[in-house]
Amino acid sequence: MNNIFYTNIYKISNIKLSLFIFSVTFLLKYFYLLNTNGLERIPIQDAAAYFNLGKEIYENGLFTKEFLAGRPPLLPILTAFSFNFFSNENILIALRVILILMTSTIPISFYYISLNLKIDKKFAFLTALVIAFYPPSIYYSSFLLTENLASLFVSIILLLISKLIKSENKIKIIILLGFVFALLTLSRSIFILLPFFLIFFLSIYFYYFRIKYKNFFKLIFTLLFSYVIFLMPWSLLNKIKHDELIITTNRLGYMLYLTNSDLTDKNVKEGQYIKSEKFKKNLNHARQNFDYKTESNYLSNLAFEEIKQNYELLPSILFNRLVNTLNFRPNPYKSSITTNDLVMIFWVFFLASFIKYTFGRNL
Repeated sequence: MNNIFYTNIYKISNIKLSLFIFSVTFLLKYFYLLNTNGLERIPIQDAAAYFNLGKEIYENGLFTKEFLAGRPPLLPILTAFSFNFFSNENILIALRVILILMTSTIPISFYYISLNLKIDKKFAFLTALVIAFYPPSIYYSSFLLTENLASLFVSIILLLISKLIKSENKIKIIILLGFVFALLTLSRSIFILLPFFLIFFLSIYFYYFRIKYKNFFKLIFTLLFSYVIFLMPWSLLNKIKHDELIITTNRLGYMLYLTNSDLTDKNVKEGQYIKSEKFKKNLNHARQNFDYKTESNYLSNLAFEEIKQNYELLPSILFNRLVNTLNFRPNPYKSSITTNDLVMIFWVFFLASFIKYTFGRNL
C-alpha cells in the first residue's frame, strides 16, 4: 500500500501537491477556529493592541498621535486596510481567516525548500505535512499576533535562500530577499539583525565554494542597500512624527523594564516576566509625565538600576529563560500537565514516527 502511495506521488504535479498541502493546512486551522469559538473571541492583550492600532490608523491615518512607534507597524496597517472591505461586525472574523489563509502557505514553502535542496519528493511532501500538523501553528494561526506574519516571512526567506544557492541570477533574488527582510522587520523588530546573520552565512558559502569576492561584495551591498531602501519609508515617517530616527519601533525601555523590573521576584527567577505593581506604577508615571522618547529612556534607566543592584541573580535568570524558550511545552510555566502538553506529546510522537518511517533501518 505504501509503495503504491509513493509511486503515485511521483506522478502528481507539484502544483497539485501544493494545493493539497494548502487545503489540509487551511482546514486544520479553520476547523480549530470553529471548534474553539474563535469567530466570537474578543482580542485581548497584544492582539487587542494591534487591532485598536489598526482601527486608529483607518480612522485617523498613519500620523495619528495614538499610533506611537511602540508596536511593529505591519499588522496594524494590514488591519487598517481590511477595514476598507469589511464591516465592524465582520472585521475580526475576516482578519482571522486572512491570517489563516496566509499561514497555510508556510508548509508549501517548506515543500519547495526541500525540493530545492534535492530532497526526495515523497520526503518533501511528508515534511510539509509535519509542518502543517505542528500544534502551535494551528493554535496561534487565528490570533491577531505578529508571530503569524513573521513565520510566513521567515519561511519565504528560507525558500529564497534555497533558490539562491543554485540560481544563476542571484541579484534578483537578493533584492527580493531585502524586501522580505524589510517586511519581516516591520512585523517583528527583533529580526532587524537577521540580514547580518545571512551575510555571515553567505561568507561561509562563498569561501567554501571559492566564489569570486567581487561577486560576493556585490551581493552583500545589494542585500543591505535594498533592505535599507525598503525600510526607509517607515523610518522617515517616524522621523516626521517623533523628530527621532526610529528604524521600526522604540520599545527598548518598555521591554527592558518589563523583563527586569524586579529580579528578586520568584517568577522572574524562574525565567518568567511579570507586570508587577511596581512595574505598573512606574510605567503609568512615565506615560503621564514624559513624552515617548523620555519614557523609553526613563524605563531603561530603571531596568539598568535593578540589574546593577541584583546583578548576581541575572545569570541564572537568563539561563532559565533560555530553557523555557527551548522547552517543547506550549506554556513551560505551568506546574501541571495541560491539554496543550498532551497535544504536543502526540505531535512529538508523530514526528518521531515520521523520522523513523522516513529513514527506516538507517537510524
